Amino acid sequence: MSLARLTVPTIVACLLAWTSIAAASISGSANLSFLKVGPSNGLPAHLSFNGTSSVDARVGQLIWDVQNDVGTPLPLINHGDSDALPDNLITFCIELTQYVGVAPYQKQSVDAVFGANRADLLDLLADNRWSEATGTDVTKAVAFQLAVWEIVYDASSLNVSSGTGFKVNSTNALAGAISLANDWLGLLTTGTMSTPKFEHDNNLSVFALTNSQKQDQLVQYATPVVQGPPDDVLPEPLSLMVWVGLLGACGAVSRRSHR
Repeated sequence: MSLARLTVPTIVACLLAWTSIAAASISGSANLSFLKVGPSNGLPAHLSFNGTSSVDARVGQLIWDVQNDVGTPLPLINHGDSDALPDNLITFCIELTQYVGVAPYQKQSVDAVFGANRADLLDLLADNRWSEATGTDVTKAVAFQLAVWEIVYDASSLNVSSGTGFKVNSTNALAGAISLANDWLGLLTTGTMSTPKFEHDNNLSVFALTNSQKQDQLVQYATPVVQGPPDDVLPEPLSLMVWVGLLGACGAVSRRSHR
């Protein structure tokens, strides 16, 4: 069958099939071994959650060694702690009722764990602040972690200083991180935190690593996006190659269907 005989419905069907592959569900597993809190061992904090529970913790990035990564790839890159190896993983804690350690983790979409509302908030926060949170600035790392807990435990009235499901006791060391976390949450609440250019605005940009006996974790699915060419367009040769490849795939599907 020649390329000229490809019909519009055939091309559209092929494009839809290709898109569905790109947006496949999060799945897979990995063995995680907790290494430490970073950067600079984080900051100490007294956290209250679930209305009656509290815990003292070091807050910041959680740094892991990863083995046996299966399925959706984990972004094994070191943004922050200078002592972390390049193939370590940086995550942020989702829950406060369990402890970190060494365990196999399952990969799940965040909306499967928390529902669409919380997933959208976590996704948008990560789209805007993940790169800052995984850098070398401990204040930004702690602020991001506090904001994640506030979304997970409070969801509606987002303020880490006065939340009913989660809050942190202020200290001099934490003052900057608390203020920054509330600034970011305020932008989420008012709808003024929007997805930056070249970032992924979908529920696959972050996903959950879960284990029934250990703290569940949040990780960004895509590494920070590299700035593209002017006007947000692909260079013409690359654009042409993409279309030729897609049309070729569609042609192969159409030939098989007519045999």
